[in-house]
Amino acid sequence: MFMRYIQRLPLRIRFLLGAGAILVPMMVLSVAGYVLFTKVAGTTDASIEEVRDQLLPVARLQTLLQRAAMPPNDWLIHGNPREQTDFAAISKNIDQVFVELLGSPIAEAEKTGHIAQARENWHAAKTQAATLFDLSYPIADMAAAADKMEAYDTTIDAATEHLDKVYVLVQEELAEQHAQVHLIKRWIQALIFGAFLFSALLVFFGALILSRTIIQPIHTLDDSAALIGAGELNHRVPINSDDELGRLARTFNEMAGKLEQLAIRDGLTGLYNKREFDRRLHEELERARRNGRPFALLMIDADYFKKINDDYGHLAGDRVLRKLANLLSQGVRPVDHAARYGGEEFAIILPETSTKEANKTAERLRRAVQMQEIVLDGDRRIRITVSIGLAGYPRDAASAKALVAAADEAMYAAKAGGRNLVRQFVATTSEPSAAYGTG
Repeated sequence: MFMRYIQRLPLRIRFLLGAGAILVPMMVLSVAGYVLFTKVAGTTDASIEEVRDQLLPVARLQTLLQRAAMPPNDWLIHGNPREQTDFAAISKNIDQVFVELLGSPIAEAEKTGHIAQARENWHAAKTQAATLFDLSYPIADMAAAADKMEAYDTTIDAATEHLDKVYVLVQEELAEQHAQVHLIKRWIQALIFGAFLFSALLVFFGALILSRTIIQPIHTLDDSAALIGAGELNHRVPINSDDELGRLARTFNEMAGKLEQLAIRDGLTGLYNKREFDRRLHEELERARRNGRPFALLMIDADYFKKINDDYGHLAGDRVLRKLANLLSQGVRPVDHAARYGGEEFAIILPETSTKEANKTAERLRRAVQMQEIVLDGDRRIRITVSIGLAGYPRDAASAKALVAAADEAMYAAKAGGRNLVRQFVATTSEPSAAYGTG
């Protein structure tokens, strides 16, 4: 009965009804999908912006705290008054970042507690650093100074650990936001699917109207009209919800890349940062224990780096560090893990590697650095050298902390031996200078 009523309408009206039954639902679905997608994309972009604003100051503060660990240590080694000046500058920056961080949107109850505790640790560390700088050089009681330095490093690590907890809290918030976005995404899917079903019914009804009241008569009257009609009425492109979801997926993937490089990459050199180095070192240690296989650790320090900063400026020093990081990353295998440990000190984990093989790798890296000329700016070119200490598991240490200490001790032996050397840790009760193999 309804179709008979439709057939009584003028051809123009029937065409408009059929075309409207097809086009209007598609337009409504397009607008609704666009509005909903804009809402989700805006929520995702806001999440990315919020995470970036929260994590960047924390990452900067952690980097500064790692840098603050170096001047007191270098003071004990070299006695250069410049170390106190550098420490004062770093200390001023750290205090400023703490003030900015506590006044930023990140300053919520639980996060503020960790940040405040980190600042208390930092104030304690400054007091310990002042005690170290008060020691006259050369150091009379190096063992006591080393104990004070270890206590200072422990306090710095405690501050860094509290900042790590801020990372965890931000990540938990991000997970909650991800869950909300996922819920909205599911809601959009359900809404679009329901709208698609409803649109399909209208399209079918419109196609039925056009087919029975326009196409068939035109096809019987005119073959060309039937061809045009068939080309127009059989080509129906529904709104594809995959486009919106695809854009949402790309937006979310873009957000996840951006918290690991913060998390896991050093901003200056692009190598792994110390936090990621610690994680990978413990991971490699557990793997070595399970498989009964050795691995080695290299600790690498740029020789006379403070002099480079003094003579050419910190921008030149940063360029040297980037170049050194590039040489180290290119000189190891894809399975090895190169990291910036702090300041001008680097670390490389060599899985499935004996100390003998590690010594060859270390020598190759040392020679590559020594032979490389670094262009600073204009016609200024310099060469640098590195001192490398190596230790192996399980030969030299049974824990991650002990392995780092052994490799670090070997590195200091390389510096004490004249720099531009490789030294391998050897446990002994004799004098430190006799406790290392030749480099």
